[in-house]
Amino acid sequence: FFRNLVAFLPLAFFVARAGGLSTLRTRHLGGHLVRGAVGLTAMVCFFLSYKLLPLGEAVALGMAGPLFITALSVPLLAEKVGIRRWSAVIVGFAGVLVMTRPGSGIFDPAALIPLAGAFFLGLAMVMVRRLSRTEQSATIVFYFTITATLASGASLPWQWVTPDATGLAALVAIGLIGG
Repeated sequence: FFRNLVAFLPLAFFVARAGGLSTLRTRHLGGHLVRGAVGLTAMVCFFLSYKLLPLGEAVALGMAGPLFITALSVPLLAEKVGIRRWSAVIVGFAGVLVMTRPGSGIFDPAALIPLAGAFFLGLAMVMVRRLSRTEQSATIVFYFTITATLASGASLPWQWVTPDATGLAALVAIGLIGG
């Protein structure tokens, strides 16, 4: 929630620089809302994986995002992907299999969470690419931020933990950096 809410501070400068409030007009509200939901799902998967897995493993598995971007760009954007890129994707997915160790008896089902996050990140980036054909960057970022703020804010009655001063400062910093 804070990562998204506080992000409005730097985003306000970005929107102003891009042309002001007129930048926020869109004819593709549904596309923005779906992109926001997909992006927020990726974010939740990544944050959850940081809690459930060793940090290095969660981050390494989350780095599969570009593999999904490449794979999804073919059916969703009709882009051409050459043999070298497909080879890199296949090798990358083989590396993901090595990291998750399926069938080894030490497979951790939690490893699927950052992979799901990577998939949703890839899907969100493909959606951004599609939206960027008609929308400005500031518009895309604004609608993601508002969608993510409202959706994550809706969970606060069940998830709220009052942060101490250090935690609040960290949350504000995360929001500013994220923005």
